[in-house]
Amino acid sequence: MPTRNARNAMAFTSVGKVKMRNLQHQRDESPLDPDCDCPTCEQFSRAYLRHLFVAGEMLGPMALSVHNIAYYQRLVRELRSAIAEGRTREFAATLPNA
Repeated sequence: MPTRNARNAMAFTSVGKVKMRNLQHQRDESPLDPDCDCPTCEQFSRAYLRHLFVAGEMLGPMALSVHNIAYYQRLVRELRSAIAEGRTREFAATLPNA
């Protein structure tokens, strides 16, 4: 699912789903997700990622795949920790509404 969504310009972030083809990202120089430390968020702005998708460059889906996989890995790691600590409901309440 993370790579399929990435191929279709959909990113998962700490605040919910982001559609990278949307015009609102055209001049947005901020990282895709400020709470993420993946290579995509460290190296590319939202504006550049949008440009890659609009131009049909393969780097767009590849970079977004890296980000989405990192997001899911972090999500599962945090979920495991919440289960082990018995705070699953509290963790679920912190998730963005997708």
